[in-house]
Amino acid sequence: MLEAAGERGNTRLARRTKFPGCDTHSLRNYPPGDLQETVKNADDSIMPLAVIGGYLVCLALLARWGRESIAHRRRINKLDFRIHVNGIRGKSTVTRIIAGLLREGDVVTVAKSTGTAAAVINRDGVDEPINRKAAPTILEQIEVTKRYVHGDVRALVIECMALKPQYQAVSEKMIVRSNIGVITNVREDHQDVMGETLPEIARSLLSTCPYNGVLITSERNPEIVPIMEEVAAKRGSRLIVADPEWVT
Repeated sequence: MLEAAGERGNTRLARRTKFPGCDTHSLRNYPPGDLQETVKNADDSIMPLAVIGGYLVCLALLARWGRESIAHRRRINKLDFRIHVNGIRGKSTVTRIIAGLLREGDVVTVAKSTGTAAAVINRDGVDEPINRKAAPTILEQIEVTKRYVHGDVRALVIECMALKPQYQAVSEKMIVRSNIGVITNVREDHQDVMGETLPEIARSLLSTCPYNGVLITSERNPEIVPIMEEVAAKRGSRLIVADPEWVT
């Protein structure tokens, strides 16, 4: 009875699986142990192909990202002014003011604001709204530079769109690579990701402090300014605390 059941099972399996030199009739004389080994070998041969295919896809994606990263860095490095604006309040307004001042000084400038009305302010000072089809990510900054930073554009003023400190750091080190950083102010907000206290929030915002550049702030809190001086010094940057008396 067991032998008969085995033959029926082998026959059904042969209808679903093609083995070299094997048909339904010859399968009756096919040793069960050899049949199981053949099936196992067939399954094992499929897995390496899937793994190799996955590796090839990953390599292709990495190669594409590498090319885009190099092209992005070349575009950014050609700019005279790379300004990264961060802070709790007033980032969009400050971004627009800085871009406007640069244009008044005959510096061809592109700016980008984020928030609920994200837009690129083009070289002519005209807003071009950003129509997002999905949730925003910091990679949006790369697309903006790819589309707008070319020719005689000399300045990019870009508002930091990241909240989490690790994303702010990536945005600064890998995307904006600013030589001028701006922190508008430090206030208690976004405490779920930036920290509970003002010093913690300040250190989160300082993720966008430039390396070997200039950091400008209007924050005058005596508890916060020394932290800014510390981080700027570690990055080889000079801190400028703006004085309202300078504005006339």
